[in-house]
Amino acid sequence: MKESVVNPEDGAGEIFVYALLVIFSAIVLGCMSFYLNSKIGLNKINVSRRTRLEIEKNLIQLEKDMQFLCNDDNDSESSIAWLEEKYATEELSIKDVSTGININTFGSWFLDDKAIVKFLLRENVSREKYKENIGRNHIYKNMSEIPDSFTEQAKDNMSFYGWGISFFPDSAVVSQILESGGRYKEDWFPAVNSMPPMNINFIHHELLVAILGMKEICVVNVEDKALALEYLLQSNRTVTDREIAKCLGINEDNSFFKIVGRKTCMWNIIENISGRRLSVIFGAIPQKENQRKVNEYKILDWRIL
Repeated sequence: MKESVVNPEDGAGEIFVYALLVIFSAIVLGCMSFYLNSKIGLNKINVSRRTRLEIEKNLIQLEKDMQFLCNDDNDSESSIAWLEEKYATEELSIKDVSTGININTFGSWFLDDKAIVKFLLRENVSREKYKENIGRNHIYKNMSEIPDSFTEQAKDNMSFYGWGISFFPDSAVVSQILESGGRYKEDWFPAVNSMPPMNINFIHHELLVAILGMKEICVVNVEDKALALEYLLQSNRTVTDREIAKCLGINEDNSFFKIVGRKTCMWNIIENISGRRLSVIFGAIPQKENQRKVNEYKILDWRIL
């Protein structure tokens, strides 16, 4: 297991809490697939001491720089542009990796909806076969494990990163925990929380159309509403939930806002450090009192590519 890269000023209690968080997220939730496959740690990679110190210093600084997003209620391309500019010499890239359908952490009222099934499933595949491929018996760690019964557009819109979702108690990950003798606890937070798993600013058009067509969400003239919302989001300002609701013709308490928010749960940053490509996963730790807002960003995993 890799050594945690932490700020030396952090207390032992905080280190312990986040060590548990990483283990829970990576192994139980299956949201850190490369964590399971990576065998290199900062103290084991074949580089000089100087390079190791440079990597550690960079990770600590990256984590500090990511905190600027805490005060941004609307993660978008423009939100992260300054970070890419600051690290331009390191050829840094940052990508939302949690927006999409995570069949490990989503539950039945989403995955069983007719519009979502149509989006995910090939025409010649039965619903029975589909049910065999999702649910409590299946935890998928990466795209190579996804069966052929899923459409290409489904695969293009899947995510394997994200928190457990508190309003999906029948998801595959929660079901497996419960079946192994565990029980749902409030102190699973933040590994399980109610932060919307998708960011409206990074959802692909075809997935947005499928979500708007869900029975639970009940939007009329789905294609037109999707285009109207995308046009609204192109404005050079923060769009509020009230404006989104008005555009879609729904209330602000509609289930759409459970699934879709304006913050990204997990980011992947890739950059060049001393001639090596470093890949880092950051998790947005939500506020416990208001889980649509972010309290801080923490490194959940990293590896050398």
